[in-house]
Formats: sequence, structure tokens, C-alpha cells
Amino acid sequence: MKAALLVLTIAIASEISQYYKLNEYLNITNRVLLLFIGNSYDIIDILAYILGILPIILIEKHRSNETY
Repeated sequence: MKAALLVLTIAIASEISQYYKLNEYLNITNRVLLLFIGNSYDIIDILAYILGILPIILIEKHRSNETY
């Protein structure tokens, strides 16, 4: 579950950097880096990240509660 939360945190941080146009502020021109960072903020992306990670968190929580 920690890994899932880490992935979610990184995804949201990336989206926040797009909102504040971090690539322009840092004057990043490397095309590969720009592709990784992204350049268009969309709140729907954050919602999609949360909805995508939620089943993983629920499954992991369910698995940790099972006794073997």
C-alpha cells in the first residue's frame, strides 16, 4: 500500500508542477524531460489517478486483513 500511495503522490506532484508551469519557470528545453514532466494541467487527471489507485489500495487492504 505504501508503494501505491507513493505513486499517487508522485502523479499529483507532477500535475501540480504542470499547474504552476514549472517547466517554463525552470526554462526546461529538453524534449524528453518535458515529455516526462508534462505541460498541460487538468484536474480530471488527478481524479483519474485517485480512481485508478483506489482499487489497488482496497485490494491491498483486503489482502492484509486475510489470515492464512
